[in-house]
Amino acid sequence: MFAFHYDPRTKVYAGSEWCEFDQLEPGRKVIPAWATDQPPLPLKDGFSRVFDIPANQWTYVKESP
Repeated sequence: MFAFHYDPRTKVYAGSEWCEFDQLEPGRKVIPAWATDQPPLPLKDGFSRVFDIPANQWTYVKESP
């Protein structure tokens, strides 16, 4: 399973890593802090991919020039 990291301050996508499932509780996902199991949106010119924590989903935010 992959975890998708975001910056703790800006919530902008910061990369991904392979994560294991909990060995003591089968089926339970072990997700690091400042990460989600939701894959980010595809790249889009002029926009950053930002994680909306309350909505538990990625959104596009227009980049400043």
